[in-house]
Amino acid sequence: MLFIDRLIKDPLWLFILCGAIIFSVHSYYKPTATYSVDVSDYTKNQLLEERVMLLGRPLQQQEEARTIQAFIDREILFLEALEQGIHRYDPRVRDVLVERMRLDMVSNINLPDEGELLDYYSSNLDIYKTESEISFDQFHFPEAPKNTTQILFLLAKEPELKHIGKVQRRSFDRYGKSVLRALYDKAQLEQLERAEQGKWFAMSVGDNGWFVTRVREWHAPRLIPYPDIRDQVRIDVTTALERESIEKFMLNLRKKYHVRNDTQG
Repeated sequence: MLFIDRLIKDPLWLFILCGAIIFSVHSYYKPTATYSVDVSDYTKNQLLEERVMLLGRPLQQQEEARTIQAFIDREILFLEALEQGIHRYDPRVRDVLVERMRLDMVSNINLPDEGELLDYYSSNLDIYKTESEISFDQFHFPEAPKNTTQILFLLAKEPELKHIGKVQRRSFDRYGKSVLRALYDKAQLEQLERAEQGKWFAMSVGDNGWFVTRVREWHAPRLIPYPDIRDQVRIDVTTALERESIEKFMLNLRKKYHVRNDTQG
């Protein structure tokens, strides 16, 4: 009783007690937050017209109701996703939003004209050259035969031989390294690149079989004519403009956000 009398007589304790009671009552009766989903007549008409076009027939009343309700449910799910903050922890959603931001950043760039393409091509001739290429002849055996030494000896005597048993000689003209990587393993490719021109040699046996090869000619990189590479030049120029536009936006955005990392504490 003394404790209760003290609470009643002490204004500070009385104030705290009343505040706690008011807060509890307010929390209990606080209405659930609601969000508005607006469905205009225009939106309804668009939804129903699209559905009619898809089905190829008029909609029944129940179908119209389901179509509109499906749209409303979709909007509700979207708002609920925002409420739950899914965009903050779902990497797929984050990626979509980031890519959308990048698209917005480059939406106003002007496509390059022919003069800009030619200027870019002329200033970057080194990147518009072919690879170093090799022309070579080859006999391919599914597996190394027992008489490999005899085969090499035979080719040394008759270098223009067309057949070795049932295996026919094949010729490869101007093959670049990117293509050769798909045909040979690393060891075989290195042997081919170091080969002496005009001399038959045996490549190491691999999963792709056994090859006897002769390099006919090495081809230095050559400039690709502008008409043949124009589409790629356009892609390169557009990519450069997009990168420049994004960087311009990012310079301003970086000032807006404080970045913390472990090294900064």
